[in-house]
Amino acid sequence: MANLAVLTALATCDAAIFSDALNHASLIDGTRLSRARVQIYPHCDTETLDAMLGASDTATKVIVSDAVFSMDSDVAPLAPLAALAERHSAWLVLDDAYGFGVLGRDGRGSLDASGVHSEHILYVGTLGKAAGVAGAFVVAHPDVIEWFVQGARTYIFTTAAPPAIAHAAYSRRRWTTRVCGCRPSGRRRFRLARRGCGSRCRPRS
Repeated sequence: MANLAVLTALATCDAAIFSDALNHASLIDGTRLSRARVQIYPHCDTETLDAMLGASDTATKVIVSDAVFSMDSDVAPLAPLAALAERHSAWLVLDDAYGFGVLGRDGRGSLDASGVHSEHILYVGTLGKAAGVAGAFVVAHPDVIEWFVQGARTYIFTTAAPPAIAHAAYSRRRWTTRVCGCRPSGRRRFRLARRGCGSRCRPRS
């Protein structure tokens, strides 16, 4: 739902979207519902994307990519994508559903792991995978967030997240930082989980 909110509010019918060929279904659905003109670039091919952006005379350009691709498990070329967004005055929408909670310091995500920062980036993270709860969040420039608050229909016309979910996500984040100090190894994560649920937990072979 967060991807639908971002893409339909950001890219209207007079915009152009440049979408990676292996993007997640929620990103694909968001690009279709936006009514913008969608162009597909080959997977992680920044040279072709550069040429496509340069050939577009559309005022609003939006690059859309997973940060970590769920089926292939490869990481998008985040630094080159951010550089292209800045060079062509485009937005860069990154879905880090599979990076948040896993990559970067204390699981802060793919952008933290790669050291990439740009005001052109709209970062979408999920709380339903590594965080273990539900929902999603968007990080962007304050003016962009205000635009979404006022115009993102799947955000406005939906039920707000229950307070218990928000508290669970907050507590999970505090627990991860306090107990682990940094992202624990898989074996360390299992030991911590087993300590919490007792002998019912068994490692997978």
